[in-house]
Amino acid sequence: MDAGRVADVRWVAESVSGAAPETERAFHTRVAERLRHRQRAVTSWDVERLALELFPQVWKAKCFPVMDPHTGRERPGAVTLIVVPHAPAGVDRDPARPRMFDVLTLRRIEETLAALAPDGARLTVGNPSYDRLQVRARVVFARDRDDGSLIQRLERDVSRMLSVWTAAAPMNGFGWSISLNEVAGFMAALDYIDFVTRLSLLQLSRDDAGRHQLRDTARSVLGARASLRWDRPWSLPLATRLHRITAGGLREAEPPAAAGLGALAVGAMLVVGSGAQ
Repeated sequence: MDAGRVADVRWVAESVSGAAPETERAFHTRVAERLRHRQRAVTSWDVERLALELFPQVWKAKCFPVMDPHTGRERPGAVTLIVVPHAPAGVDRDPARPRMFDVLTLRRIEETLAALAPDGARLTVGNPSYDRLQVRARVVFARDRDDGSLIQRLERDVSRMLSVWTAAAPMNGFGWSISLNEVAGFMAALDYIDFVTRLSLLQLSRDDAGRHQLRDTARSVLGARASLRWDRPWSLPLATRLHRITAGGLREAEPPAAAGLGALAVGAMLVVGSGAQ
């Protein structure tokens, strides 16, 4: 081999954290956005686009101007940016996994954008909070099948519908909301489901002080028209790992039973006890 010449180049491991080549459409979008914000974080739109452009690991960014990041109340000069990472690996098999940025990454984003913000702006960058959603129902499978694997399949399908990583709009972002009718329609449209009853939807929220709040559509006077929505502006929906779905029985409509706090254990997920539904 001649001195100073490279004879061969080989990959010794899979590459990580790379980015695909920029498409022509992405190029025009980036240039148009650059001409608009001019590398200055002045408006909420500027802050969000700069975060997405400068940090490819950010999947979604939502800016809340004049908002205290701890109380959610108005505070002059305060700017809160919530950044969401891309979906975790294997999300289709396990859509209920939360994901957040580490403290060092949040600080790096904050320092970078603060240098582009006007004097006097107090920028705080943080992770979203996750509202846990759980379905409670009794179902009759098509052709009267009572297969435990179908329960697991139904729970995965329901979790994909209710989790930000895999859901359709408006459940795939901030400002989410969902009605009990939407859940009922989704389940009834599955080709292996013949009948759905005793349907209700629970929402478990947790604030920064560790206090939990439970909402239950079974307690609503609106019945099937009941709906749930975000607990705080920076909340995203995420299904629980377990749902309370039973199979079998007659094709007869039954009202849902409200979940009691005594039947719930709060940990990394919401777990329903063995009490009657």
